[in-house]
Amino acid sequence: MKTKLKTIAAVAALASAAVPSFAQGAAGAGDASVPQGTKKLMLKISSVETAGTRHQKTWTPPAKPLEMTEKPFSEAQIMQATPEEAARMRAKNEAAGDVQRLANAKIAYENWKAADTHMKGIQAQLEGNAYGRQIILALDKFAGEAGTYFDPDCIEFFHRMDMDEGQQEQFMQDMTDPGVLATGYFIKLVFDDPREETGVIQVGSQQVKMAKYMQTVTYEVQDLQGKMVAAGNVKKEKQVRTSNAVQRSGTTGNELVEVLEDALSEVAKKINDRFVAKVSFTLTGPKKDEDFDENAGTILVDGDGHASGDEFTVLKGPHVVEVEMEGYKRTGSSKLTITKSQNYKIPMVSSSCELTVKIKGPQGDADFDPDSATITLSGEEEFSPSNGEPEKVPQGKYTLTVEMDGYQTFTKSLTLGSAKQDVPVAMKKAKDAE
Repeated sequence: MKTKLKTIAAVAALASAAVPSFAQGAAGAGDASVPQGTKKLMLKISSVETAGTRHQKTWTPPAKPLEMTEKPFSEAQIMQATPEEAARMRAKNEAAGDVQRLANAKIAYENWKAADTHMKGIQAQLEGNAYGRQIILALDKFAGEAGTYFDPDCIEFFHRMDMDEGQQEQFMQDMTDPGVLATGYFIKLVFDDPREETGVIQVGSQQVKMAKYMQTVTYEVQDLQGKMVAAGNVKKEKQVRTSNAVQRSGTTGNELVEVLEDALSEVAKKINDRFVAKVSFTLTGPKKDEDFDENAGTILVDGDGHASGDEFTVLKGPHVVEVEMEGYKRTGSSKLTITKSQNYKIPMVSSSCELTVKIKGPQGDADFDPDSATITLSGEEEFSPSNGEPEKVPQGKYTLTVEMDGYQTFTKSLTLGSAKQDVPVAMKKAKDAE
């Protein structure tokens, strides 16, 4: 049987939950096996067991350290360095991260190749009996339709690992690309022996012979180090009239393949629900702030931009959630552990200060005209406020300078926070103008 790589391509809808505040949602504990910021899981069926194959040793990923090694420079060292030195330090940190990601990808790929060898051995055993051949049919049909159950933005599913050279290159690229942050997982399936029950039911005045096919499938999901991160079982049954049943060798008929497919579909749904959440974020502004527009902000989840209120899917686990919005900033930590499908509220506060510069001249100076002054507010940005008019400027440290012909230059250091500030400026005659 010729096999090929199959990729999932569809969306699984998850129910939305209540609407807690962002800070409350961030307190939840996540699955430590999913690294922070992971955007995609790569799933592969690595082991299949039946009553006839359980004597074969189950394949388990060899335990190898995949933790990121310590970077050459800490964030504190980078912050204390000059801009040129900081750029050099960040480049070295990024290079070290690339080396680590490549090493991890090679380990992942070797594990996947070993799982492929194991699966081929199991396949040879399954092909040796009628029930095993039905399982192979069900697995192949399921792989072609599993897009109904896995989310394509979060999960990429592999039924086989007969990769050609181009597919191998793409696999390594996905596993090492910081923008993808892919993590590999393996699925182990255990098929209990199928059961069949026959009987007679009364339909009106007639008795109809019926057959019921029953199948139980147990599943486990392991990470690259063999740690089990999800497990469960599903039971499915199908009842048909015996006159309609296509039977070959007892319970191994077309109806059994359909029951196996139903069971595998349920397994896929459970795995998708275990790892994927449908979320949305709502930006809320300060009270009585009529200028606030939640749609003016961009919500960045691990660097990917989304609008306020939009629904999208992410992997359950730790993420970094930031907001870009002119004149506002979010409150609380940017780190959020997503544990379920829900809407998160992100409270926003003003990142600007309402500053009013009030200029007055010397007492008794009838010629003084404050509107002729040149007012400059210098910081990371530069502003030119008008005398007596409120001006919204970003919070931070500034130098206020007021210049007028015939008067001494006024200079003052300001630290602007969230509170309104009125800055009185008393101008003095220049000595040569006295």
